[in-house]
Amino acid sequence: MTYYHTEDITKTKEFDANELDGKMRLCINRIITSFYKLEKTHSLTFRSLMEEFFKTFSSTHKTIRLLLHEAHRDLDYASDAKSLVREQVEKVFVITLMLDNPDKWMAMYFKDGWRRFYKHSFLVEAEETKNLPRFDEWKTEAEKRLEFYQKVSGVSAEEKELVDFKFNNFGVPTPTHLKGLDLYFPTPGQIKELITDANTKVFLKRWHQEYEYLCGYSHIGEEKIMISAMKKTRLSEDNKNEYLQREIILPSISISYISAASTCTEAWKFLIKYDDDLSKSSDFLSAILDFWEDITQLGLMGKLFWDIHAKNVFPPIIGK
Repeated sequence: MTYYHTEDITKTKEFDANELDGKMRLCINRIITSFYKLEKTHSLTFRSLMEEFFKTFSSTHKTIRLLLHEAHRDLDYASDAKSLVREQVEKVFVITLMLDNPDKWMAMYFKDGWRRFYKHSFLVEAEETKNLPRFDEWKTEAEKRLEFYQKVSGVSAEEKELVDFKFNNFGVPTPTHLKGLDLYFPTPGQIKELITDANTKVFLKRWHQEYEYLCGYSHIGEEKIMISAMKKTRLSEDNKNEYLQREIILPSISISYISAASTCTEAWKFLIKYDDDLSKSSDFLSAILDFWEDITQLGLMGKLFWDIHAKNVFPPIIGK
């Protein structure tokens, strides 16, 4: 279903990024605090994982801003900022799926982490260095770590066998006794189909449109090289700066904010099922609604995600 804008925004509106950064951090910190109140219903592992997930919104956002600051001096920094914006959007999918079924997807998340570690460190690097004596001691210690990591990640002997088989038998059908096993955490494209809530599915399908476009910056699409190539053109500095602001800086900052706000919104929807005090408290609601108020003025995308998602999650607001 396509969303149609019915009201425009003020295109010349200015904003203070430092002030908005503070509002984003406030929302994230209050969400993290709320997760830690779920000690009676959810494990410390889950609560700690949520904390780390949400912290990465702030850390990646900080890096994006550093790159964009340097882009005024050297345009080559600009495209890398957009690659990190893609990571912000990917967090929306990962966290939303995790909240859809914490036990199932947290287990898959850790198994997938173990799979990547095992494949790279042992099936690739250890195999490449097996004839070099100086790696013998490392391999002994690494095997102990691998065994411990496999245990805490909940990876069975059969699942380990599956990783070995797929690595050594590319394109060969999976043996019958290993069929049905899976250690791969879903991609954003898969996640939007796996979500059970119909409204959340619509929200993620629209986010996936942004994700697909941003992949061009991570996969060396034409978008990635465009701004660097501009340095070789006869465009005036004013035209280059206009392009930088319109296509890179404002969209990067806006999408990073919207990603964080969208995920905090999903988290609130999850948390109020277990923490009735949160639904009554104005602390988080005042912070996130204030944040959304600013975001909807930054660009039409903020207004879009407020209308198709956040507005339907939070209690009705007069004037919204």
